[in-house]
Amino acid sequence: MFGSSFPLFKIAGIQVVTNWTIFLLCFIGAQGNSGMAGALALITTVLLHELGHALMAKSKGARVNNISIGFVGMASYSGQLSSAQSALVAFAGPLANIVSAVIALGVLGVGFNDLLNGPITEPSFLSIFLLDLAKWSLLLGIFNLIPALPMDGGWVLQHLLELKFNSNTSRIIALKVTLVSSLGLLVLGLLSTEIFLMLFGGYFFFIAWTEIKARGMFSQGAGLWESFVRERQNKSREKQEFKKKENEMEIRAKIDQLLVKISKEGMSSLSEAERNFLTEHSRQYPKN
Repeated sequence: MFGSSFPLFKIAGIQVVTNWTIFLLCFIGAQGNSGMAGALALITTVLLHELGHALMAKSKGARVNNISIGFVGMASYSGQLSSAQSALVAFAGPLANIVSAVIALGVLGVGFNDLLNGPITEPSFLSIFLLDLAKWSLLLGIFNLIPALPMDGGWVLQHLLELKFNSNTSRIIALKVTLVSSLGLLVLGLLSTEIFLMLFGGYFFFIAWTEIKARGMFSQGAGLWESFVRERQNKSREKQEFKKKENEMEIRAKIDQLLVKISKEGMSSLSEAERNFLTEHSRQYPKN
């Protein structure tokens, strides 16, 4: 997407690569009085986020190809993962950021309420780095948990839905939740005059709307409620079929027990209830 990449180093046996957009990260991180410490903090934030994805994928048996850090980070891996495992991989990135923020604040000896107040009276390179690491980590971690594709929160939602529904229905629901989330970001951005919230909201809405139209979800009437009802009906039918087969097996077993009793003790050994049961069901479930 951003041209050719070049290798930087390896961490936990995973190759880390980057591209020219790393300079954009440096520019954003160095704003204000942060300087190089802030630039390094933002790069570290992205690295820890993607490392969280990569290590979780590796622990679930996937082959991690590399980690790319830049304006858009990515952990590239291959292998078949279950829906539950994929949800964990998606969640691991934001979790890594939130944990690193807590650790950074713990080292500084400050709380979450101090992040916006600038508690450092005599800033050093390390203190600026840790404070900015906490800020960027919380921002990236929490923002990525928004249930909107292609954010991690959107993927977590889709993979969790796959535990209940088929992949197509899960994708439909996730895309429509993305529409709602993106509209929320747009409204929040307008109310707060935050241009980045409006840009992200518009971007998420465009992605979801484009795929929904391409899939023909609107014209086919495959709405969220219709998909949900259809899945519930299928589950109900499957449950009824299972109970029916289970009941048939119990009746057949009871018939077999009565036939064995007759062969050993004669017809006269049956009670009236057993005779009625055998008469009622023996024709419907003949002994094989």
